Amino acid sequence: MPRRLAFATTEPEIADELRPFLPHLQVDPLKIDVLPDGEIQECAKLLAAGAFFNTGNAALAIITDFHFDAIGPNLNKAGLEELREIGPAGFARKHSEKYGVLRVIFAFTPDGQSFVGDQRDVPGRVSGVPATNGSVLDRIWIPNGYQRSISELMAYQPQLNRRERAYRIVANLLGTDAAQDIYEAHVTVELPHGAGVSEFQQTCADIGVKAIHIELPSGNTPTHFITGSIHSGTLDKVAREVDALARQFDARGFTATRRKIEAMIQNRAVPLTDADGRARPASNYFEFHTKVTLVRDQPTEALERLCRAFGAHLARSASNRLAGDATQRFVTVRFHDEGRTTAEAIFGKLVEELRIAGYQPSHILKEYVVLDTNLDLDAGWADSAVPASCYTNCADMSSGQCVFLDGASVPGTHPELIRIGSR
Repeated sequence: MPRRLAFATTEPEIADELRPFLPHLQVDPLKIDVLPDGEIQECAKLLAAGAFFNTGNAALAIITDFHFDAIGPNLNKAGLEELREIGPAGFARKHSEKYGVLRVIFAFTPDGQSFVGDQRDVPGRVSGVPATNGSVLDRIWIPNGYQRSISELMAYQPQLNRRERAYRIVANLLGTDAAQDIYEAHVTVELPHGAGVSEFQQTCADIGVKAIHIELPSGNTPTHFITGSIHSGTLDKVAREVDALARQFDARGFTATRRKIEAMIQNRAVPLTDADGRARPASNYFEFHTKVTLVRDQPTEALERLCRAFGAHLARSASNRLAGDATQRFVTVRFHDEGRTTAEAIFGKLVEELRIAGYQPSHILKEYVVLDTNLDLDAGWADSAVPASCYTNCADMSSGQCVFLDGASVPGTHPELIRIGSR
């Protein structure tokens, strides 16, 4: 294990956040004064490589930017320069309540040539009044589903630090004892009689969790009110925290109908092989998401056909908004009998098909569900049970219209998909 880590960042003070995750390493912050041009993930790699060659040590680079409109691949240097020029207060006054996406990209290199990276997207809006503490963007950015800025929310949930996932991934790569598994938890609730969305949102704000309002195009339960919270530690500890959260909603007149705990894809609880995946209970499954951008009132039939080819499902979050005429849909796909390698390969093909079709996939999230107490809430949208012989549980399967070349995939194989246009 290396003894030092070079940390390339525009905000050297955040090195204090990283140090507890790497207690046996010396973290050397390197201030970035001039950001490179180009695709944001490549910019992060360039900065990490530069830090390595300047110091001879393993290096981590973190870049954060934002977009108010459709997300492009390039770093938004103009927006960051405006923020630096007019300051958080001036930026908040000018762009108050404007919706967009905050992006956090990291790149880690042990040798200046090989890289591990990750991207976290945080849809939300600009606060009218910046918080007094924290990094610049944390002080002004309110994530969707919340009513406070990231800096303020971290008082409730330190794991909401938008950089923490990068820190933990690097800690795992370096084999430090400080590394802990991260989980995202969701509690689905029924509203009290006569209550509406605003009561749910206010209760979530009071408790300090994210409020998520999901609308499904089909299914027995088309409207879902769901909390979102980040946890770390052992699964038993996380399960107790989620149970306590559900009890808080019950005490306020809500009825908790589902508890769901999702492991981040890098967690040790995630099965790597198909054999490992098949050995897990039915309530364990991979759930991968991406968002696609549509023009308001744009027809979705072609998108729906593409999703069906991969057994994916569409949903809309009433909590998420973008500036202008843009709107977004969630694309969700589940894998019950596969390991991480197979699931990521198939999902990667789906994302590529979406990109080719012009849907601008973004906000990619890969998780493994380790607890789902009520899978039947999704009945009629995403089926509650998946045939062992089928990768996708696609509706076309029973009608003989499956797009797989062999009609039904065999566990442990990687069927090639027919392009939608060639059907």
